[in-house]
Amino acid sequence: MTRFLSISRYLLFLALLAGSMPRLAIAQDASPEATPTGLPDKVIAATVVSIVDGDKFKVEIEGKEKEVNLIGADAPESGECLFDTSSRFLARLLPVGSTVWLESDKKDTDGKKRLLRYVWIGNPNDGSADLVNVRVVRYGYAGAVSKDGNTRYDEQIAAAQAKAQETVDGVWDECGALHAEKPLYKCVAVPRTTSDAIAAQFTESFTPRLWKAVLTRANPEFPWFVAALGGVTNLSDLSDPDVAVWAV
Repeated sequence: MTRFLSISRYLLFLALLAGSMPRLAIAQDASPEATPTGLPDKVIAATVVSIVDGDKFKVEIEGKEKEVNLIGADAPESGECLFDTSSRFLARLLPVGSTVWLESDKKDTDGKKRLLRYVWIGNPNDGSADLVNVRVVRYGYAGAVSKDGNTRYDEQIAAAQAKAQETVDGVWDECGALHAEKPLYKCVAVPRTTSDAIAAQFTESFTPRLWKAVLTRANPEFPWFVAALGGVTNLSDLSDPDVAVWAV
């Protein structure tokens, strides 16, 4: 038997659910104020103008606007899994108006005339120089890839990817691979506050268990669905179980 309850009665659960969803593991914002210690020689200071995506952004250098492509980092493209999140992550690291320090390698630009650069910011904990190209890969918001023969920090970037894969962060968790298609559905755990509130609507004749929440792009009007099995204690015991579904 399938039960569909009134959507309006459970709009509150969307707020509860969204407020309790797991948060992304994001590094602290970099401080744009002080010049970091330990910067490499021959870096050039620039001001962040805008973020393009997870591995590209625009800066102002000596009154001219230039687009920068992170050497060694390859982030999801538009329409791919985790594109928006990777872009927000880079925006968090590089706030508009902040100062960054750009380091070049063997090749200066890519095929689209974008500057190929290693990008340094200040570590908010101790003020030391922190390499953005490594950080976006370490948290899984980009993958490691050699670009145009620029290999100065390839070893560090590759190690960052290995660590992200080991800890299953970013794309390695949400997407399973770099440049994966955006999933149509995403299942997450249901917060206890939400499941308790829904379960309170039932009598002892229906005991919801094994809660799951699904975020779907298939129905933009009601993107969240919460589901539970009832009256069973083990999935191996199922024959024709009761199922309850709520659109929130």
